[in-house]
Amino acid sequence: YMVLGLVGSLIGAAITKYLVVRTGKRVLFILAAFISGVFSIPLFFLSPDNLVPIFIFGTISEFAAGPLPVLFFAMLADSADYSEWQNNRRATGLIFSAGSVAIKFGSGLGGALAGWVLAFYGYVKGGPNSAEALIGVRLIVSVIPALISLLLMALVWIYKLDENTLMRIEKDLSQRRKQRQEGE
Repeated sequence: YMVLGLVGSLIGAAITKYLVVRTGKRVLFILAAFISGVFSIPLFFLSPDNLVPIFIFGTISEFAAGPLPVLFFAMLADSADYSEWQNNRRATGLIFSAGSVAIKFGSGLGGALAGWVLAFYGYVKGGPNSAEALIGVRLIVSVIPALISLLLMALVWIYKLDENTLMRIEKDLSQRRKQRQEGE
């Protein structure tokens, strides 16, 4: 299951460039988060005996989530351009290091959240688990990722650097740099 999900995620990441050309980064991010969330929800309701649907929904969810990290770093670069455009000073290192800290914080929080949910539902490592404990496991692979996808969609919804704005920023920055070079 994990290998198939990883393959789906890698394929999703690999085709990100082609999807961005058709939709733009912001729209693709929202669509990818939406699709990933929608396909993770059924995992909560499927019986563990229904392996084929579990594999299908899980792989599609991971495939859709594949572009998200790629888009995150591309959007950090766009934010660096926006910062330079607004402040006349490049802050790429600061923006990318803040993004790196956010990823590390999110990874730690995600691991802690999984542990908290399992503890709340009484999960016992390596031991017999109650039906309630198994609900916690199901939440971790279904509803919780769907809620996180919803949060991501909301955050990117307020991110206003669409393709037209980015083209204008790129054009303005190019003109500024050219004027600086001519002045030197």
